[in-house]
Amino acid sequence: MTVVYAGLAAVAFLVQKIGVVDLPIFTAPDISRPLGWLIFGWLVLALVAYSFLPRLTVGLKNRRLIWLFIVIFAALFAALPALGSIDIYFYAFYPKILLAYGQNPYFSLIKDFPADNFYSPYLNTWMATPMVYGPLWLYFAAVAVAPFLSNLAAAIISLKVLAAAFFIGCLVLIDQILKQLAPARRLVSLVLLGWSPFVLWETVNNGHNDIMMIGFFLLACFLLIKNKYLWIFPALTLSVLIKPVTLIFFPFFGLSLWRTTKDKERREVWWSLGLSAAAVVLVWLPLWRGAETLHALFKVGDYYNSLPLIAPLTYWFYHFPAITGQPDGISFPRFLQLTGLTVGGCFYLWLLLKSKSRTPVDLFKVCFKASLIVLLIVAIYTQPWYWLLPIFILALIPDWPWRYLVGLTLAAFLTYYFSPLQLSLMALAAVIGWQFYKLIYGLFRRA
Repeated sequence: MTVVYAGLAAVAFLVQKIGVVDLPIFTAPDISRPLGWLIFGWLVLALVAYSFLPRLTVGLKNRRLIWLFIVIFAALFAALPALGSIDIYFYAFYPKILLAYGQNPYFSLIKDFPADNFYSPYLNTWMATPMVYGPLWLYFAAVAVAPFLSNLAAAIISLKVLAAAFFIGCLVLIDQILKQLAPARRLVSLVLLGWSPFVLWETVNNGHNDIMMIGFFLLACFLLIKNKYLWIFPALTLSVLIKPVTLIFFPFFGLSLWRTTKDKERREVWWSLGLSAAAVVLVWLPLWRGAETLHALFKVGDYYNSLPLIAPLTYWFYHFPAITGQPDGISFPRFLQLTGLTVGGCFYLWLLLKSKSRTPVDLFKVCFKASLIVLLIVAIYTQPWYWLLPIFILALIPDWPWRYLVGLTLAAFLTYYFSPLQLSLMALAAVIGWQFYKLIYGLFRRA
């Protein structure tokens, strides 16, 4: 792994030498395209090495060594240019709208500031859309960006350091949770997440704020196993205030706590809900301008639906309006979006009604299934880093084979080059990833 990641560092040095530093490698023109494929090749080698990790960690007992390499890998990926996504450039711009211009990014658009030194034509994807992230994320990003309002490269590095801090914090929480639930699983889970090229790529290198959402969710899980009932829902609320995806877990946490607590503990749970409501008010208050403030968070874009097997149909109808007879070609995709929402909602209600979570592991399992429902059926738009949430939840389930974690990680990475058929091919990618793992493992075992 160290050799492969060192190769990534060498490629990053080459990128800096030719001057492609401030723009994403996969969207920049000309010379960056072959470099992008070179970096992708290095990541494939990293995935090959990753497949060996579970077997190699069977006899590994040196926790300090594992943590040392986690820190080294995180620092390396933070130093790389943001190579797989342009999101981190938006992350730098939104807090600058708040800090430098004193305007609310839920109402002001990036395109309103074309003379800003952070402005770039590569931001065209979201430049006409208000901020779609929670207010708590904005405050964290503002703290990271504030010292570097005149230096985009430094602001990007600062945001990556913030993501790396949450990444390491997530690993600490998972390690402590498994310390109580399954001590024998701690090292393997730590390595499979902390040394994972996919996880490092998406959390530290691309700096996706999903890791912050996951961090507060894991904090809620940690508080649950410690029976700190008063703070469970506030922690989960902070996760939602980063990105609202984890809102789907509230009913499952509520049902689990109702079944496993007694009168005195239930009073703490009610107080916990009250603190959550107070946190929502306090965090939203500085930015609130009525119900329109939430418009961007619930904005439904004209994307293809990710419902497995019918996503390709949605894509073709979206791009060929002559098929539907509609001038914009989005009537059928919207119908499938509603279909996905309806089908996914039915599955979610069924999961909720069938839920009998009485242990933390039972709760983690049902949360994992709920996240799959959202990603495989409900989501109208998906990206590979959306799979970070179920991957981290999967690491909390000690009685499921760690091969599930390896297979899901490999499959999530394979979806990178299957757009726009990402989730319709997810099952195929999972099979490929699983067979790939079995092949590597078999070769290693015979050797």
